[in-house]
Amino acid sequence: MERLDRAWFEQAAFPHSWECGTRFADLDPLGHINNVAMAAILEDARVRLSSAINGEAGLKPFRILIAAHLLNYVAEAYYPALVHVSSGIRAIGKSSWQLAQIARQDGRTVALACCALVAEEGGRSVPIGTEFERALRRFEIA
Repeated sequence: MERLDRAWFEQAAFPHSWECGTRFADLDPLGHINNVAMAAILEDARVRLSSAINGEAGLKPFRILIAAHLLNYVAEAYYPALVHVSSGIRAIGKSSWQLAQIARQDGRTVALACCALVAEEGGRSVPIGTEFERALRRFEIA
């Protein structure tokens, strides 16, 4: 299985960030934040970035689907410390784009994620258009 390039993620300048509280209910029997809870934290940050992008572009004329998602768990995360998630757009195509994320807790990298999102209408991919592309570019990773 593919491993994401941790060095790239740790050096990248992500344009969007969000802090999430952890919950006691997120713990697994080993005492750390369970994998499903970490995926949900990353999902929440991804949705917040998507909302910011959609706010830039106004209403979008297509549905957005996740075509692929890769999540690397790098270190254990613990309750009650906050998880800081940095997100941004890694690549933009004609009908799809990649969103990358790094999650840190107390300054330590705990997870890396990358997902491919596709513009869809009627069961087929469709071009994202120049207005939506412009909005995505405002959140590109430097």
